[in-house]
Amino acid sequence: SYHMCQNRAWLTTYGSISGGSVLMGNDIVCKTMGIGIVRIKCHDGAMRTLTEVRHIQNLKKTMISLGSLDSIGCVYTDGGGVLKVSKGNMAVMMGNKVNHLYHMQGSTV
Repeated sequence: SYHMCQNRAWLTTYGSISGGSVLMGNDIVCKTMGIGIVRIKCHDGAMRTLTEVRHIQNLKKTMISLGSLDSIGCVYTDGGGVLKVSKGNMAVMMGNKVNHLYHMQGSTV
């Protein structure tokens, strides 16, 4: 899985990608438009970079892939309605559970 973003303006770099699509929960297929980097300001004020983010134009919400974070050495724990993503001893992202999904604490820059 990959990180996915609907807003082209949030990608600080942008490149073309051949092929690729996402099958949505309502069985609609959305084409991958491009790939890039998204910078985010996290819960602690620190700036973080998400790489290889797919630009999916018709996506309703930005998705952060825990599988992609795991591939770069991050671990995640959840409980009590909070998701914590850590690398080493440092918490790099936090999210709160809302309607069965975790919403990241932070914003794009």
